[in-house]
Amino acid sequence: MTKRSPKDRDIGPFHPSEADIDPRRYESAPDFESYLAGVREHRSLWTGVYARVRISDEQIAAGRALTPAPKLLALSEDWCGDAANTLPVAARFAEAVGWELRALERDRNLDIMDAHLTNGRSRSIPVVIGYDSGYREIGWWGPRPHELQEWMLSEEARSMAYDDRYKVARRWYAKDRGKTTVAELLAYMEPEPRKLRRRSRARPGASRSETGGWGPVKGLGRPA
Repeated sequence: MTKRSPKDRDIGPFHPSEADIDPRRYESAPDFESYLAGVREHRSLWTGVYARVRISDEQIAAGRALTPAPKLLALSEDWCGDAANTLPVAARFAEAVGWELRALERDRNLDIMDAHLTNGRSRSIPVVIGYDSGYREIGWWGPRPHELQEWMLSEEARSMAYDDRYKVARRWYAKDRGKTTVAELLAYMEPEPRKLRRRSRARPGASRSETGGWGPVKGLGRPA
Protein backbone atom coordinates (compact mmCIF):
# COMPACT_ATOMS: atom_id res chain seq x y z
CA MET A 1 0.00 0.00 0.00
CA THR A 2 1.30 3.46 -0.87
CA LYS A 3 1.54 5.79 2.08
CA ARG A 4 -0.35 9.05 1.84
CA SER A 5 1.00 12.28 3.22
CA PRO A 6 -0.87 14.20 5.95
CA LYS A 7 -1.91 16.70 3.27
CA ASP A 8 -3.34 13.87 1.18
CA ARG A 9 -5.31 12.61 4.13
CA ASP A 10 -6.65 16.08 4.90
CA ILE A 11 -7.78 16.67 1.33
CA GLY A 12 -9.02 13.18 0.59
CA PRO A 13 -9.24 11.46 -2.80
CA PHE A 14 -9.90 13.49 -5.92
CA HIS A 15 -13.31 12.86 -7.49
CA PRO A 16 -13.50 14.62 -10.88
CA SER A 17 -17.29 14.65 -10.76
CA GLU A 18 -17.18 16.70 -7.56
CA ALA A 19 -14.38 19.18 -8.26
CA ASP A 20 -13.07 21.08 -11.26
CA ILE A 21 -9.41 20.83 -10.27
CA ASP A 22 -7.51 18.25 -8.28
CA PRO A 23 -7.00 19.82 -4.83
CA ARG A 24 -3.43 18.54 -4.75
CA ARG A 25 -2.68 20.31 -8.00
CA TYR A 26 -4.03 23.55 -6.63
CA GLU A 27 -2.25 23.27 -3.30
CA SER A 28 1.07 22.41 -4.96
CA ALA A 29 1.00 25.53 -7.16
CA PRO A 30 3.26 28.36 -5.90
CA ASP A 31 1.75 31.29 -4.09
CA PHE A 32 2.21 34.69 -5.69
CA GLU A 33 5.35 35.68 -3.81
CA SER A 34 7.02 32.42 -4.85
CA TYR A 35 5.88 32.93 -8.43
CA LEU A 36 7.17 36.52 -8.37
CA ALA A 37 10.56 35.34 -7.15
CA GLY A 38 10.94 33.33 -10.36
CA VAL A 39 9.99 36.17 -12.72
CA ARG A 40 12.77 37.17 -15.12
CA GLU A 41 11.20 39.14 -17.97
CA HIS A 42 9.60 42.52 -17.17
CA ARG A 43 10.76 41.97 -13.58
CA SER A 44 10.89 45.67 -12.69
CA LEU A 45 7.32 46.09 -13.95
CA TRP A 46 6.05 43.09 -11.97
CA THR A 47 7.72 44.19 -8.74
CA GLY A 48 6.89 47.87 -9.26
CA VAL A 49 3.17 47.25 -9.68
CA TYR A 50 3.19 44.91 -6.68
CA ALA A 51 4.91 47.53 -4.52
CA ARG A 52 2.74 50.48 -5.55
CA VAL A 53 -0.80 49.09 -5.77
CA ARG A 54 -3.28 50.18 -3.13
CA ILE A 55 -6.71 48.60 -2.65
CA SER A 56 -9.61 50.81 -1.58
CA ASP A 57 -11.44 50.22 1.68
CA GLU A 58 -14.68 49.73 -0.26
CA GLN A 59 -13.21 46.96 -2.40
CA ILE A 60 -11.66 45.29 0.63
CA ALA A 61 -15.04 45.30 2.38
CA ALA A 62 -16.72 43.87 -0.72
CA GLY A 63 -14.15 41.09 -0.97
CA ARG A 64 -14.44 40.14 2.68
CA ALA A 65 -18.21 39.98 2.31
CA LEU A 66 -17.95 37.14 -0.23
CA THR A 67 -18.22 33.86 1.67
CA PRO A 68 -16.79 31.36 1.51
CA ALA A 69 -13.62 33.07 0.29
CA PRO A 70 -12.75 32.01 -3.28
CA LYS A 71 -9.52 30.19 -4.00
CA LEU A 72 -7.85 31.92 -6.95
CA LEU A 73 -5.62 30.28 -9.55
CA ALA A 74 -3.80 32.42 -12.11
CA LEU A 75 -2.38 31.23 -15.42
CA SER A 76 0.47 33.44 -16.56
CA GLU A 77 3.90 33.79 -18.13
CA ASP A 78 6.47 36.35 -17.01
CA TRP A 79 6.83 37.82 -20.52
CA CYS A 80 3.18 38.84 -20.54
CA GLY A 81 2.81 42.58 -20.02
CA ASP A 82 -0.90 42.32 -19.24
CA ALA A 83 -0.12 39.79 -16.52
CA ALA A 84 2.58 42.06 -15.09
CA ASN A 85 0.04 44.86 -14.82
CA THR A 86 -2.85 42.85 -13.34
CA LEU A 87 -1.67 39.82 -11.36
CA PRO A 88 0.25 41.88 -8.78
CA VAL A 89 -2.98 43.83 -8.27
CA ALA A 90 -4.98 40.62 -7.88
CA ALA A 91 -2.38 39.33 -5.42
CA ARG A 92 -2.50 42.46 -3.25
CA PHE A 93 -6.28 42.34 -3.27
CA ALA A 94 -6.26 38.66 -2.29
CA GLU A 95 -3.86 39.40 0.56
CA ALA A 96 -6.04 42.26 1.80
CA VAL A 97 -9.26 40.22 1.90
CA GLY A 98 -7.85 36.86 2.94
CA TRP A 99 -8.27 35.01 -0.34
CA GLU A 100 -5.76 32.39 -1.41
CA LEU A 101 -4.06 33.01 -4.76
CA ARG A 102 -1.74 30.62 -6.54
CA ALA A 103 -0.12 30.86 -9.96
CA LEU A 104 0.86 28.41 -12.69
CA GLU A 105 2.70 28.82 -15.97
CA ARG A 106 0.30 28.68 -18.88
CA ASP A 107 2.54 26.68 -21.21
CA ARG A 108 2.96 23.88 -18.66
CA ASN A 109 -0.75 23.71 -17.87
CA LEU A 110 -2.46 23.76 -21.24
CA ASP A 111 -5.29 21.51 -20.09
CA ILE A 112 -6.44 24.24 -17.69
CA MET A 113 -5.75 26.93 -20.27
CA ASP A 114 -7.76 25.18 -22.96
CA ALA A 115 -10.79 25.11 -20.66
CA HIS A 116 -10.59 28.91 -20.33
CA LEU A 117 -10.03 30.20 -23.85
CA THR A 118 -10.87 33.75 -24.82
CA ASN A 119 -13.80 33.57 -27.22
CA GLY A 120 -13.43 29.80 -27.12
CA ARG A 121 -10.27 29.79 -29.24
CA SER A 122 -7.43 31.98 -27.93
CA ARG A 123 -4.95 31.03 -25.20
CA SER A 124 -4.87 34.60 -23.94
CA ILE A 125 -3.36 35.39 -20.54
CA PRO A 126 -3.57 36.23 -17.77
CA VAL A 127 -6.52 34.18 -16.61
CA VAL A 128 -7.67 34.14 -12.99
CA ILE A 129 -9.98 31.27 -12.03
CA GLY A 130 -11.98 31.17 -8.81
CA TYR A 131 -12.86 27.96 -6.97
CA ASP A 132 -15.09 27.41 -3.95
CA SER A 133 -14.10 25.40 -0.89
CA GLY A 134 -14.92 22.19 -2.78
CA TYR A 135 -12.64 23.20 -5.68
CA ARG A 136 -15.61 23.76 -7.94
CA GLU A 137 -15.23 26.64 -10.35
CA ILE A 138 -17.07 29.86 -9.53
CA GLY A 139 -15.97 31.93 -12.51
CA TRP A 140 -12.93 33.28 -14.31
CA TRP A 141 -11.52 36.59 -15.46
CA GLY A 142 -9.08 37.58 -18.20
CA PRO A 143 -7.15 38.56 -20.16
CA ARG A 144 -7.60 42.33 -19.65
CA PRO A 145 -10.01 44.77 -18.02
CA HIS A 146 -13.00 45.07 -20.34
CA GLU A 147 -12.58 48.76 -21.18
CA LEU A 148 -8.97 48.28 -22.24
CA GLN A 149 -9.80 45.12 -24.16
CA GLU A 150 -12.49 46.94 -26.10
CA TRP A 151 -10.03 49.66 -27.05
CA MET A 152 -7.34 47.14 -28.04
CA LEU A 153 -9.80 45.63 -30.52
CA SER A 154 -10.85 48.98 -31.94
CA GLU A 155 -9.87 50.33 -35.33
CA GLU A 156 -7.91 53.11 -33.64
CA ALA A 157 -5.73 50.64 -31.75
CA ARG A 158 -5.33 48.29 -34.69
CA SER A 159 -4.12 51.14 -36.89
CA MET A 160 -1.25 51.94 -34.51
CA ALA A 161 2.23 50.45 -34.54
CA TYR A 162 2.67 47.52 -32.13
CA ASP A 163 4.91 49.39 -29.66
CA ASP A 164 2.74 52.51 -29.70
CA ARG A 165 -0.38 50.47 -28.99
CA TYR A 166 1.12 48.95 -25.89
CA LYS A 167 2.46 52.25 -24.63
CA VAL A 168 -1.16 53.37 -24.57
CA ALA A 169 -2.09 50.19 -22.71
CA ARG A 170 0.61 50.81 -20.15
CA ARG A 171 -0.63 54.37 -19.59
CA TRP A 172 -4.17 53.01 -19.14
CA TYR A 173 -2.98 50.59 -16.47
CA ALA A 174 -1.00 53.31 -14.69
CA LYS A 175 -3.98 55.69 -14.64
CA ASP A 176 -6.45 53.01 -13.54
CA ARG A 177 -4.20 51.86 -10.66
CA GLY A 178 -5.79 48.42 -10.62
CA LYS A 179 -9.28 49.61 -9.64
CA THR A 180 -11.00 48.07 -12.66
CA THR A 181 -9.13 44.77 -12.34
CA VAL A 182 -10.31 44.41 -8.74
CA ALA A 183 -13.87 45.46 -9.57
CA GLU A 184 -14.11 42.86 -12.33
CA LEU A 185 -12.58 40.13 -10.17
CA LEU A 186 -15.19 40.84 -7.53
CA ALA A 187 -17.96 40.59 -10.12
CA TYR A 188 -16.76 37.29 -11.57
CA MET A 189 -16.16 35.68 -8.17
CA GLU A 190 -19.65 36.37 -6.85
CA PRO A 191 -21.83 33.26 -6.56
CA GLU A 192 -24.87 32.87 -8.78
CA PRO A 193 -27.28 34.52 -9.33
CA ARG A 194 -25.43 37.78 -8.54
CA LYS A 195 -22.38 36.97 -10.64
CA LEU A 196 -22.06 38.78 -13.91
CA ARG A 197 -22.06 36.54 -16.93
CA ARG A 198 -18.73 36.61 -18.66
CA ARG A 199 -18.71 38.74 -21.81
CA SER A 200 -16.94 37.73 -24.96
CA ARG A 201 -13.57 39.46 -24.95
CA ALA A 202 -12.38 38.93 -28.49
CA ARG A 203 -13.71 38.99 -32.00
CA PRO A 204 -13.52 35.79 -34.10
CA GLY A 205 -10.10 35.33 -35.64
CA ALA A 206 -8.29 37.69 -33.28
CA SER A 207 -4.60 37.03 -32.80
CA ARG A 208 -2.83 36.53 -29.47
CA SER A 209 -1.46 40.07 -29.54
CA GLU A 210 -5.02 41.37 -29.96
CA THR A 211 -6.66 39.25 -27.32
CA GLY A 212 -4.11 39.49 -24.54
CA GLY A 213 -0.79 38.09 -23.45
CA TRP A 214 1.45 40.67 -25.11
CA GLY A 215 5.09 39.76 -24.93
CA PRO A 216 8.33 41.74 -24.66
CA VAL A 217 7.91 45.15 -26.23
CA LYS A 218 10.89 47.31 -27.15
CA GLY A 219 10.78 50.65 -25.38
CA LEU A 220 8.02 49.58 -22.99
CA GLY A 221 8.39 51.99 -20.14
CA ARG A 222 6.46 54.17 -17.78
CA PRO A 223 3.94 56.41 -19.50
CA ALA A 224 4.74 60.04 -20.06
